[in-house]
Amino acid sequence: MDLALQQTELLSLVKRGHTVGETADSYIRKVAQSEHLCALRETILWWRTFDIQRCCRLTASLLKQRGMFEDTVASFAAQANLSPFVEQLADEFLQQMSGHHDPLVAAVAQFELYVTKVQLGDTAEYTVHWPTDPWTLITSLAGNQLLGPLSSQRYQMRISRQYPGLVHICAG
Repeated sequence: MDLALQQTELLSLVKRGHTVGETADSYIRKVAQSEHLCALRETILWWRTFDIQRCCRLTASLLKQRGMFEDTVASFAAQANLSPFVEQLADEFLQQMSGHHDPLVAAVAQFELYVTKVQLGDTAEYTVHWPTDPWTLITSLAGNQLLGPLSSQRYQMRISRQYPGLVHICAG
């Protein structure tokens, strides 16, 4: 087996735990049967979980309250080419969550992503559409408080260096 194919199969085993077919070489079959592979996968997932909780605090908090955190992180961690650098990993996670089917999760992820970009010097202006009052939500998530009933009024938030505190919110 050539080295590139062997490395690809090893990555697949580590990321997704795929079973190997009869065509795999003996080394790949041995690794696939190893109890150490399971431990390695658990350790990687633990670190991904830790990094996302630390760097994407608001999105992680909301996903936990919605009962989606563990499955979402496991699915994200199974992707093939995630960055080993925590800042890039957080950016990739927030970008993915920005398209989440739950509009609240998407808005929170966009907020975290855009604020980080602007804090790092991005000069663009970003807009986040909120299905509820963003300050109430952000305050609750930042304080690790359970979310109470949320208003159904829509808000628009602009994030840019031109605004005091980087943020401007208006209803509608």
